[in-house]
Amino acid sequence: MELKHTPRPWEKDHIKSISKHKNDNTPTVADNLTLEELEANGRLIASASEMLEMMINSFKQTKIIVGDNYINLIKMDEKSDAYKMLKLIEKATGFPIEEVLK
Repeated sequence: MELKHTPRPWEKDHIKSISKHKNDNTPTVADNLTLEELEANGRLIASASEMLEMMINSFKQTKIIVGDNYINLIKMDEKSDAYKMLKLIEKATGFPIEEVLK
């Protein structure tokens, strides 16, 4: 499956403000962040694509070693870190994990 986001590498540049959402999903501009917070957010955003790719590859490699039932085993334990990672991958890609791993 080919992901639809802008391919990496992403790089952090000079950031003056960052967009975020309030609890009610109303977009706001967080222009009152400190330089330290803006720099930290920029590094996190710049590494997001690579982190997603690494999580997906980790699942693919484990599936090869353990077998196709691997995903079903993870889904049985919603408190596990593997399940939380699975849900993050689905959230980031917009697709079920089974589609992502094809």
